[in-house]
Amino acid sequence: MGTHDDMAPLFAGQRLPLATVRLDSITPARMQEVLTRRLALCALDDPPAITFSADAVRYLCDAFGSNLRGVECYLYEVFQSKPARGSLTSGILARFEDPRPGPGEVE
Repeated sequence: MGTHDDMAPLFAGQRLPLATVRLDSITPARMQEVLTRRLALCALDDPPAITFSADAVRYLCDAFGSNLRGVECYLYEVFQSKPARGSLTSGILARFEDPRPGPGEVE
């Protein structure tokens, strides 16, 4: 099971054991691996016509930390805009709604 919510209280209420593990960060190298693999699996082109620049990967790491589900949700919106072939940069990503929670918002 994977989530960014602590499910321990729900499991405890049902007397079920649960171990909560927090993964608070992901390295840019690991983020790049994940993005490259997901693109390869989903792309219609081989190799994929879209890549991620190093600054785009850092942007996503800074914005989402280890929340890969949040990255996927955000990139879904980016890809719905049908970006041009080539490398997605932080500048291109910044054109979309800022993915980081604002003051007082819950992530």
